[in-house]
Amino acid sequence: MITTGYDYESIARQYLSHWIEQGRTEGLEQGRKEGEAKGRAEGRAEGRAEGEAVALLAVLEARGLEVSAEVRERITGCTDPEVLESWVRRAVIVDRAEELFA
Repeated sequence: MITTGYDYESIARQYLSHWIEQGRTEGLEQGRKEGEAKGRAEGRAEGRAEGEAVALLAVLEARGLEVSAEVRERITGCTDPEVLESWVRRAVIVDRAEELFA
């Protein structure tokens, strides 16, 4: 047996530890970036929903329609921007605020 003075098992463990740590670091960074992107998208959707709710209430009030506490709660509690947008479109033709939801 030829002895080279190298402990190949120790060297292999060091490389393995290095690659595991590098993979862990890269995985954490990728997860952080994906989480930030998801958070931004959710924030935009929430902001859009809030804007649609404000617009809807403004249209109803500008038309002089009474907005009950129940209607206001349903509008402000809705988190789906598409639903709120459809209600805004209906708000210009309904005779009573409650008709938005029919």
